[in-house]
Amino acid sequence: MRNQKLAVSIAIGAAVVAAGVIFFRSKKGKEILSSVKDAASDASDEIRDHLASLSDKASATIKKGKEHLHNVTNKVKEQAL
Repeated sequence: MRNQKLAVSIAIGAAVVAAGVIFFRSKKGKEILSSVKDAASDASDEIRDHLASLSDKASATIKKGKEHLHNVTNKVKEQAL
């Protein structure tokens, strides 16, 4: 029984792989694969640009925070004297 299930699983897996190979070797399959690659590349570019923008904004916010902290520190020192 166990060997029979294994054999059936292997046969189903082989059939799925064969169908995938046949599909992706066809003209329509190549078009779909090309579309998926293009979409993935576009998404990757958008994510990279978005992360760069977030990094720039974070750096600017940190710089402003440091400047504000420096100003507050100087005011406290002035008032302490």
